[in-house]
Amino acid sequence: MSASTLSDGAYLHRWYEVQEGDRIMLLEMLDDPCPLEPGSTGTVTSVNADVGQIHVKWDSGRTLMLVPPDQFDIIPKEYVITEEP
Repeated sequence: MSASTLSDGAYLHRWYEVQEGDRIMLLEMLDDPCPLEPGSTGTVTSVNADVGQIHVKWDSGRTLMLVPPDQFDIIPKEYVITEEP
């Protein structure tokens, strides 16, 4: 799914909806010379929606921010598996 297949409202809404601590799954990364694979998952470490930056610690160990036109989904909290103490 590319940014062109989403309405501008739906695309931008997701950028303002994501919060620190959210788990996300990458759908598409277009403008990075060494992009992550679609389906990669990670945890949001900080958000600056005003300039369109979402900082993520990816489960692969990389730390790489998302910027438009990157596409992602927020993983609903009920689907996030947490480790028991």
